[in-house]
Amino acid sequence: MSDYLLCYRILNDVCRDGAYSNAALSRALEEADNGAWLTRMVYGVLSREITLDYYIDALASKSPKAQIRILLRMGIYQLAYMDGTPDYAAVHTCVQACAQIGKPALKGFVNAVLQAFVRNRPLLPDDPIRSLGVRASLPTWLTRMLTQQYGYDCAERFLTAPSCDAEHVRHNPRKTTAQDAEQRLARIGGARPDGIGGWYVRNTPQLRKLFDRGIVTIQSETSVRCCMQLDARADETILDACAAPGGKSVYLSERARKVVACELHPHRARLIEAYARRMGADNIETVCADMTRPRPDWNGMFDAVLCDVPCSGLGVRAKKPELVRNLSPETLDELHDVQFAILQTCSAYVAPNGRLVYATCTVTERENGAVIQRFLLANPQWKCVSQTQYLPDGSGKDGFFVARLERTA
Repeated sequence: MSDYLLCYRILNDVCRDGAYSNAALSRALEEADNGAWLTRMVYGVLSREITLDYYIDALASKSPKAQIRILLRMGIYQLAYMDGTPDYAAVHTCVQACAQIGKPALKGFVNAVLQAFVRNRPLLPDDPIRSLGVRASLPTWLTRMLTQQYGYDCAERFLTAPSCDAEHVRHNPRKTTAQDAEQRLARIGGARPDGIGGWYVRNTPQLRKLFDRGIVTIQSETSVRCCMQLDARADETILDACAAPGGKSVYLSERARKVVACELHPHRARLIEAYARRMGADNIETVCADMTRPRPDWNGMFDAVLCDVPCSGLGVRAKKPELVRNLSPETLDELHDVQFAILQTCSAYVAPNGRLVYATCTVTERENGAVIQRFLLANPQWKCVSQTQYLPDGSGKDGFFVARLERTA
């Protein structure tokens, strides 16, 4: 199967069947001739879905069915964002794919839409909120909410920030030193320091070998900064309340005596265990548990608790672009309630004089500051000693919210 049809198959699985893009792509890369091209196309089309649909709807004489819409998204993405592909080649490949997916009668329709895009790309909407939504590939309601929260200029900067191709890695102190890891990374293509002991590097086969051996691990800079807020110490027991896939648990295990890593679903708990084995972290205990339901036997048991709760993921949408597809104001309300429940439940597990860190990988006030305010109103014995909202910056930092809480008495 050609890489073009592999891309179509992945997008069809994600858009029509609800598959996760990273899992579908990982399986397909084993068949691909050009994995870099396939990766860029899959994530590019998914991250620009609203933008691409705006162009399709402006140019098409009728609304295309799902399979043809996916093909048109691929064709227009190549035309608009992949400079290395001549226009005629992008159009020809997309038109020919109609027959390959069993839709030969629609070759003329696809050709007409793509040729119209080449001749005269549609103008963006006059309304600045709608225009930003099209450019950022976000629904209008969400664009309006974020511009109200951050101001138009700030929201425009982080919503349209370019994606960063480099991976953020840190060394495994159980297997190597920072100096040795940096030298290894330099030999495979250079490494840009992050200022907190990690590096940004290109994802190459050589890097994957270091990763597989547990010499380094891939963990975002903002995720590391989140863990640093917990200030784990060598004699402490830490609870990581929503731990999968395990990166934060492993980081904390390098600094604490023991980490209890909780996850709701058994298959995700197994991800934590695999991560710990790769990194040689034998002081992690994995537990399957619902963190919205109290466990009285854990009350006051942990020196510090990390609640990196389920969220909308808008801060990492460059890596998980399909997350936006099913987002709505009602979804944010549902997430808010779950996030508060986890924070409320886990606060009971913190020992006297312990620390509680709340974190998300998103940028909405409803999931971040509003949860903290609700918790403080319900629990006057707690105070927020610091909170930070990181925004995507185009150079590697993800959107991330971190708040550190401590008891007042």
